[in-house]
Formats: sequence, structure tokens, C-alpha cells
Amino acid sequence: MVGFIGVKVWLFYIPLYFLGYHLVESKASLIRTLTTMLWIGMISVVIGLLETVLLYTGHSDAVYGALGPAAQAATQEFAAFDMESGQALVRVPGPFTFVTQYWFFLFAMLPIGFSVWAASERRGERLRGIYPVFVAMITVAALTSGARTALVMVPAFYLLVMTVGLGWRSG
Repeated sequence: MVGFIGVKVWLFYIPLYFLGYHLVESKASLIRTLTTMLWIGMISVVIGLLETVLLYTGHSDAVYGALGPAAQAATQEFAAFDMESGQALVRVPGPFTFVTQYWFFLFAMLPIGFSVWAASERRGERLRGIYPVFVAMITVAALTSGARTALVMVPAFYLLVMTVGLGWRSG
């Protein structure tokens, strides 16, 4: 089975690097591609946020019912991490088959969201006010996804953005 997975990677995923290279010909086409990725990705973010609201308001049967028999596997046996405050961090798979996939997706969306937001501010786009909302939604979704890594990596990402951003402004 491992051999088939390796063949799949080489035959289907590696060529995507070359396609991506040819997809982006200029800075404008890069921004257009990232903007498209952000708008389409927000569908998954909204689904995950809706699941989060349902889980934290006691309507877990609606979320787990939609997942069907895969609910147990998607949430690591309905794992929740109890905190000293009496609250719990619940695993939210979003539209993915596992919470880790959802978290990786959200962490990949953060720099895309920031890039589109920064580009829209510089270009004075008409819809530029929606992008900080998108970044905030991605951040909230990541922090409430139930992935403990998010509690470290999201603040680290913001620290990096602030550090690099301040360096650009002063330079």
C-alpha cells in the first residue's frame, strides 16, 4: 500500500508544483490566485465555525449526526481537553475527515488571508474591508479547532507577522 501512495504522490501531486508555477505569471496573477483561494477556502472556514458554535452550545448531536459513523474517528473518539477553568477544548473536524487536516488547512489559510488583505490595502480595492474579517474568522476557527498546536502556532504566526511587518515599515 505504501508503494501505491508514493506513486500517487509522484504522479499526481508533484506535477502540481509545475502547474502552480505556470499559473502565476505576475504579481497581479498571484494576488488573483490567492484571492480566489481565500474566497473558496472561506466555505470550509464557515462550516467549521458553524460546527464549533453547535458543539459549544450543546448541539453536538447535529454535528456528529452529520458526520455519521465517521464521527468517532474524525474527532479522536470525541476527545476533549479539560482545562483548569472547567472549560474544554473540543475537537472540531470542520468539513474534513480529521481535526488535524482542518487545522493544517486553517494554518495554511492564515498567510493567504494576510497576503490578500495587505495587497487589497495597497491597491485600494473596493472589498478590502472584508479581508480583515476573513483573517479574524480563520484565526478564531484555528484557535477553536481543538488542535492544541494552534494555541502555540497561531500566536507565533502573529508574532512573526508583527516582527516582519515592523521591519518592512522601518526599512
